Order: sequence, then structure tokens, then C-alpha cells
Amino acid sequence: MPLNTAFIIGGVFALIATIVLYVMVMGKKKDGKLSPFLQFLHDLFNFKYLVIEHVLKFFYVLSTCACILIGFFMLFSVQDGYFAKISYAVPGLIIMIAGPVLIRIMYELTMLAVLLVKNVIELNNKIKGDGGRAFGDVPSMPQIHDQNNNNDNNNTQQE
Repeated sequence: MPLNTAFIIGGVFALIATIVLYVMVMGKKKDGKLSPFLQFLHDLFNFKYLVIEHVLKFFYVLSTCACILIGFFMLFSVQDGYFAKISYAVPGLIIMIAGPVLIRIMYELTMLAVLLVKNVIELNNKIKGDGGRAFGDVPSMPQIHDQNNNNDNNNTQQE
């Protein structure tokens, strides 16, 4: 099958799957009334929780292990040079020591941004009074002129 045909067929099937999922799973009325797998899809597609936190943790562990193991195997690597053999022991040692430290700094800065978003959402939910709400369910902006505030002002003026 030619590549462009695969892209067209895949795109058409993706569009059909999106429409079916949107109608069958995505609605607010469907929340809590679905099978466990469809409820998982509902929560995933409605951003009730952040997946990026787990993805970042996985890639942090992967990159740290890669630095340590690549550095370790570089300790024993030797390549033929023009005049003599070249050892990669010192660069391997540097990668084993500095690599995990630099990776940790990068991932901590990234996780700070993710945790900031998570905390802002939790604070927003607490301010609105919906402490039991799902994590990623971002509430809408509050109205500037609230009916309750107008009623409270009217009650204080009448007293």
C-alpha cells in the first residue's frame, strides 16, 4: 500500500473514531455512567487528570539510567587513533557524574511548571467550594456581577 493511501485511510478512520468517541463517551451526561474503560477514556479526553506528570517521571528515570549506563560502558571503550588508542574513560566518568545532575535540574524545572498548574487548579476548586471535584476539571471563570452579591447589597441597604 502506498504511504499516501495509508495516511488517507488512517485519517478517515481517525475522524470516524473521533466522532464515535465524542458522541458515545465525551458528554457531561455520560460521566459516571460508563464502563470502567470508557470512563477512563472519558476522564482522559476531558483532562480530569494530567498525564504529563507520569510521562515526565518515566523519561527522567530513562534518561538517568541511560547516562549512568552509557557512561559506564564508555569507561571501557577504546578507539584506534592515528598514533595511539584513544580511551573514553574520562568522558564516561563525566557523563556518569554530571549527566544525572543536569538531568535532575532540567526535570525539576519542568515539574515545577506542572506542579504549579496542578496547585492552581486545586486552589481554584477550593475557592469555588468544589473540594471533591476531579483534578483536571477546570472550572469556568466567575462572573463579575454575581446575583448573590447584588442580593447581599440590597439586604444591607434595607436594614
